[in-house]
Amino acid sequence: MASTPQCPSCGAPAPEGGRNCEFCGTVLRADALGLSWLNVDAARLDAAFKEAEEKVKKHPEDPEARCRLGICQLKRGQFEAAIPEFEKAAALAPQAPGPLYLHSLAVALGRSWLSPLMVQLAEKALHLHPQMKEAQSLLHVYKGRERLDAAQRPADYEAALQDFRQALALKVAEQMPHIYYFSGQAFDGAEDAENAIKMYQEACQLGLVDTKVLIRLGVLLAQTGQHQLAVWELEKAEELDPTNDSVQQLLAATRAKLAKKRA
Repeated sequence: MASTPQCPSCGAPAPEGGRNCEFCGTVLRADALGLSWLNVDAARLDAAFKEAEEKVKKHPEDPEARCRLGICQLKRGQFEAAIPEFEKAAALAPQAPGPLYLHSLAVALGRSWLSPLMVQLAEKALHLHPQMKEAQSLLHVYKGRERLDAAQRPADYEAALQDFRQALALKVAEQMPHIYYFSGQAFDGAEDAENAIKMYQEACQLGLVDTKVLIRLGVLLAQTGQHQLAVWELEKAEELDPTNDSVQQLLAATRAKLAKKRA
């Protein structure tokens, strides 16, 4: 029977592929410098941001501190502010793939998942550490998005889904909501409403609360006769964007269909 991996510092159980020890914070993977704060709890994000700012002020040459600050900015949606922190971290630790990955993630989230810069940075990270699953996943997503945007036939959508499945198999938490959303788009394009709904719901459950996702989910639920669920999703979209005319119209039409169904 194989023994359970342990943290070399405190001896606590260390999940296979984990970035940092959950008990003492020790970096468990050679490629994990700077990545530990990606799982910072949303409830303490503001406090974490202040801590990271103070740490950078005291230790401006610490690449880990730079990455922490950048990650907090990333989680606050301040993508352009995060990018210089990751650039500085990469310059301070040129052999560490973590800052390069974080930079590529910030580019994907803030600019485009089809950005050539994102690809370049992810490939650099992989060159430094060929087994880095985070960078591998990003490149699978990039290929899938390329296929999805060019898709015209059912086989094209399936090819995109194959790329997204490879990314999902790597289980990179910060990418998962977006990969589920892109998978939903692929099923949507292939006119597979049932699986598209599942993928969009997974994206929402993992925290991708976005008007465009909720609208498409509401439309598909309505099209498949699930009008009450559609109303709930469209109400969430209305709450996020109360001045959106399209949401107002879709919500009114779906409520009318639900009322007629109940009559």
